[in-house]
Amino acid sequence: MTAEVPTDGFWPAGRTAAAAITFDLDAESAILSSVPGSAERLSLMTHQAYGPRTGVPRLIRLLRERDLPATFFVPGFTAERWPDTVRRIRDEGF
Repeated sequence: MTAEVPTDGFWPAGRTAAAAITFDLDAESAILSSVPGSAERLSLMTHQAYGPRTGVPRLIRLLRERDLPATFFVPGFTAERWPDTVRRIRDEGF
């Protein structure tokens, strides 16, 4: 059985599928919201900070190299804690 391609103009340039590329930038907020005492665990907080410090710049570079749009979801706590990272996401157009 072959899927029928919509003819109403919904799919651009004859494409037959779409994907949404999204990232949740929770950083420390995911842990601290459920276990506030985790703030004292340096190794855990360092692990959670990997996303804003290292992951986001790498993702942005990869998305730019491949000319891919994406959406980043950022909790308010993370935005307050990592404003430069959030500004970079915004400035890059994501």
